[in-house]
This record gives sequence, structure tokens and C-alpha cells, in this order.
Amino acid sequence: MIRSVYEAESANSSGDTPLSDASAHPWLTAYPSGTPAQIDPDAYASLVDLLERSCAQFATRPAFASMGQVLTYAELDLLSKKFAGYLQSLGIARGDRIALMLPNILQYPIALFGALRAGLTVVNTNPLYTARELKHQLTDSGATAIVVLENFAHVLEKVLDATPVRHVILTSVGDMLQWPRRGIVNLAVRYLKRSVPRYHLPHAARWREAMQRDAKQGFSPTAISGSDLALLQYTGGTTGVAKGAMLTHRNLVANLQQVAALWHSAIEPGREIVITALPLYHIFSLTCNCLLFVHHGGLNVLIANPRDMPAFLAELARWRFSIISGVNTLYAALLEQPRFARLNFRTKACCGRRHGPASVRCRALAKLDGECVDRGLRSHGGLASRSCESTRRRSYRYDRRTRSIDRCGASRWRPCSTSRRSGGVVRARPTSDARVLEHAERNGGDVGPRRVVAHWRHRDP
Repeated sequence: MIRSVYEAESANSSGDTPLSDASAHPWLTAYPSGTPAQIDPDAYASLVDLLERSCAQFATRPAFASMGQVLTYAELDLLSKKFAGYLQSLGIARGDRIALMLPNILQYPIALFGALRAGLTVVNTNPLYTARELKHQLTDSGATAIVVLENFAHVLEKVLDATPVRHVILTSVGDMLQWPRRGIVNLAVRYLKRSVPRYHLPHAARWREAMQRDAKQGFSPTAISGSDLALLQYTGGTTGVAKGAMLTHRNLVANLQQVAALWHSAIEPGREIVITALPLYHIFSLTCNCLLFVHHGGLNVLIANPRDMPAFLAELARWRFSIISGVNTLYAALLEQPRFARLNFRTKACCGRRHGPASVRCRALAKLDGECVDRGLRSHGGLASRSCESTRRRSYRYDRRTRSIDRCGASRWRPCSTSRRSGGVVRARPTSDARVLEHAERNGGDVGPRRVVAHWRHRDP
């Protein structure tokens, strides 16, 4: 029997049982104490509203860190305004698309929030795309501008003339670092590691020049509503060509509110340090790391290349971080490093994405003394189309003294099996409903505050 999970709006027109009714929605009793059954998807008018409130509330707190450089919320506010002003000076109109082809470096949050402040729609672009994949995404999205790390500029050069892109902004890994670190890092990347293949983009603007030019031109605030498109988040193309999921500001605010509601007892506003090793161009990391902790005034420590394990461990050693998100391959790689066990942590949560044994995360957690949260996605449509998370499976807490994992009765790294068991219990998010349907009953879509508008330029079935 094929089964499916879908979400429904809590306040729907059909008069279904309200989601606050625990008898009809038994997962409510499994929520952590104090977790609301419903959230307010209109708590923020837009992601820009969320950013501005956080920057005002946590102005002096660190927001993002990378390679020894830290940006406070006040600096993030200023720099994103400067970048927004620069985009406006180019004549890029509200609603136009801008591609961000960047790894986890400081330029990403500045470009992301700057583009949103200018009223643009962000197209997250995997820096490892082939020329064919990049051409499809830029052409399909109609992106008129792109911010690209120079390490990947040679790929853009091959397809640029066949795309609608009119403005190219090139950046180097160290562009947001203080001198002399900036020069040292950029020289090392180009000439020691030889990570920048030759390219020829004579009309491209440089990131630092663009930011300096805007200092004299200013920024004109743009009115942003919840129904405006914030992202075109492209799918993996597993069921055909990659399609852009149209995510509005309200979609993302709603998902953010759902995740924040379930994490409310674990997150201390203004005090969290989260290790962001998963790429921010992926919707999971963007929502659960970047947006969630900007909302709570936390510090995102950006890891540009988690495959460089010596550099990754060196960065971990600088921080007494409280949360780390990753996938099982990342945790397994950390477990193989003897230095990992010797680091000093105050970590309280390890988060995992999608499928895989929670035991890997819990073994990593044994060295960190905290909670291992399995954030499995259990819905059709893919992560891009569903924003971030729709259902939560289980949480595990490792007790070093008893060598046991609480909450599921498992021990010796044997968490309860949930993801592949027929009839397993699904815990829906606040303001979400979950029903088990026969395959033939599926009506082709979800409804609710996180439901995507559609797929860009593609007719959904």
C-alpha cells in the first residue's frame, strides 16, 4: 500500500476539526511543553521586516563569522543596505531575479538580504553546477544579474552570452576580510591552491568596487509584502528538468515560525552559536541555519568548504558552539578525526537532514554532550518545493553516564526505527495537518501558509 503525507491549512474553508483539538490531532500531545498548536504566518510582513527587527534588537551581537572575520547585526544591516543601493543604481527593477552562485562566505548573507531589500527575487545557484545546468537555471529563471565567486567564473563564462544576465558581480573568497588577511587569503586561493581557473569576463564588476561605489549613492527602501516572491528555489531535477519553486516571503516566514515554535525551549535569543557547514544555497540550511538564527539573534559560523577537514576542525576549535547541523556523511567524517574528540564544546544539539541512521549523529553527540535531533522530511514534493520541513520524526538525547539514548528506549546506539516502518507516526508542524491517504486519493498538492505558489514557468499537474 502506497501512503502519502500532506499538509493542510488549519483555518480552512471546509470546516475541518481545528488543529488545536488533540483528540483529532494526537501528535499535539508529543510537542515539547509550551509549543503552540498554531503559528502566525503574518508575524512578520516579510523577511526584510524580520531582518530589520533583528538588526535593531541585536545590533551589537555577532551575526555571521567566517575565516576569523565577524559581522555584527549592525554591520549586516549597513552592508546589506549598501548592496541593495548598488543593485538599485544598476537599474535592476523590483521583481527581477538575481542569482547567487556562492559558497558559505560572508558575501552570501550580505547579497541575500541586500537583494531582498531591493525587492528582487533570489535564485540560489549551486556553485558546482556544470555549464549545462547553469545555463538552464539562468535561462529558466530569467535572472538579469548574478553574484559569483571567481573560483566558478569560468563556468559562467561558457554560457553567459546564452542567458539573460546583464550584470555580473565577481567576488573573491577573502573580499570581506580585513587587510592583510584579505590579500593573504586571496593570493593563497589563486596561486597556492590554484582554485581559480582562468576566465574572461571583461565587463564584470568587482564586489569591493561595487560596495564602495554605493557608499555615495544611498539606498531607497522598497515596500515588500508577504505575497512577493523571495526565492526561486530550484529542485534537484529528479523527476525531470530542475524547476524553480516559487517561495514568497510569507512562505518562508511561516516555515521559520514553525521551526522556531518547536525549538523555542532550546534556543536562547542572542546567545546561540550555530555551525553552518551545509550550503546556504540549499533550502534546509538557508531556513534552519541562516534565517532561524537571524530571527533569534544568533551567530552563524560559516564553513566555506567542510570537505577540507583540517580547516573545518580549526574553525570548530575557535568556537564553543551550541548547535551544529549536518548530514550523516559529515558527522561520520568528523568521527574519523582524532582531533574532534579533543575539542572543547558546549553543544546542546546536533541536527540531521532527511534519511539516515540517527546513530551516526548520536555518536558525534557523545563527544559534545547534547541533544541529537533527527529532522527527517516525510512528504512528497521535495525540499525546495516544501520550503524546509514538514514533519518531525524523533529527538534523541545521549546520556554519557548510562550510555543510553532517551525518548525511544534505545541503547548502545540503536535508536528506534521510524522512517521505513509501515504505519509510523508522523508529527506535523504547528499549523499543519497530517493524514494517511491511499495513493489514488492524493490530489496533487498541499495547502497552507508554506504551500509554494507554483513552479516557475512550469505548469504543475
